[in-house]
Amino acid sequence: MSKTHRFNTTVSLGAKTFPPGADVPLGGKNGLSAEEVAKLEKEFGVWKGGENAARPDGEAATAIAALEKEARALSDRVA
Repeated sequence: MSKTHRFNTTVSLGAKTFPPGADVPLGGKNGLSAEEVAKLEKEFGVWKGGENAARPDGEAATAIAALEKEARALSDRVA
């Protein structure tokens, strides 16, 4: 079993919070047990996102704004 796992939901472990797609530690005193992993995957599904699938909202909004700006610029060039 690997030392980290990714989930489709936010996971809180003590004082740390992991957004969807972040590497969540497994095992030991600070990680999730196999039972907890199974429960989260049953409830929220198995992680299927790619490397860039989980971005914090601020980063996603910035990326979308940049793409929209580029699309307007290209549209203006064509016109």
